[in-house]
Amino acid sequence: MRFADNCKWVTITSEAYEQGNEVSKKDTGRIAKMLGAPCVNTVVIDSDCAILELYDKNGKKADMFTIGRADDYFGDGNPQPSEKVWKPFISKESSWEQFTQVCGSDEVFAEDGLSKFAPIIGMNSYNITFSAEDADEIDTSCAFLDFKSARSFITMSRDGKTVETQPQKFTINAAFKQIFGEALETYGFKAIKGRYPYLVRVINNEILHIITFYPTDPEYPNDKAISVVSGVATIYRKRISLDKSPKQNHEWLAYASSFYASLFNEPDRRIMSLLYVAGYNSDSTESMVTVLKELAENVKKFVLPVLDKVKDIDSCLDYLDKFKMPRNHKR
Repeated sequence: MRFADNCKWVTITSEAYEQGNEVSKKDTGRIAKMLGAPCVNTVVIDSDCAILELYDKNGKKADMFTIGRADDYFGDGNPQPSEKVWKPFISKESSWEQFTQVCGSDEVFAEDGLSKFAPIIGMNSYNITFSAEDADEIDTSCAFLDFKSARSFITMSRDGKTVETQPQKFTINAAFKQIFGEALETYGFKAIKGRYPYLVRVINNEILHIITFYPTDPEYPNDKAISVVSGVATIYRKRISLDKSPKQNHEWLAYASSFYASLFNEPDRRIMSLLYVAGYNSDSTESMVTVLKELAENVKKFVLPVLDKVKDIDSCLDYLDKFKMPRNHKR
């Protein structure tokens, strides 16, 4: 559960809520009925469109509409919001016209549309796109709940030998910050405070080197995957959007595989594949840790040598040209 100051809405998310599954829908109705309060189920499909379903205090679905490019999913029958249902939720500072304007907008990323929509009904712009993958144990706005019978890191021994160990389960964000943080700390990188896993190194008080990741589509037999990305920014940019997800910063963050490919004429296919999309089994902490450790070692070998050359504005411009990155950013 993630809370926000001066906001009556609370975000509830779970690792069980995969895109398009029915678990979150059922839970939304159940929670609405248990609390006797309206709940909104939000689903984002490949950043193209967002689907919002409102459940009333009795747990019944009251309305549904979309934000973004939904034609590919609903055709000409895109569901439209009901003014009668949604108007009671509109904040004093907003209007129904603003509501419909945002709903009809065609954002590049559906998440941007959701962020603009949230304050219209009194939601927090960051919390509306919050998911379990964004959860961080050090975030004081988050409350973690577990309804299973579980034990945290219990070790049993007999005759001086370990016979059972129950390790604490990592989230991918926490594991990335710990494993990459430790691996890159000696190179000057530090994890910034915030909801997203950005590791940042500052050079001469004007250049920022950034390493992070975002979830991506896995390939069998793995059920989860991430892509490590990196980039360079300067303090002279109008805005450095580290309050946005790495995926929304795709304009200036390049895959780690691109850094590797820039160093070799005939790169190793396995390393290229790992640095492009790294899969792991979400049910296995060992699988996650093993993949992250291998990624961290390869990032040290193949990404840092490229970043190390970007020390001033001239070398920064050379880097941007080499990786075909825009020099000016709207974000």
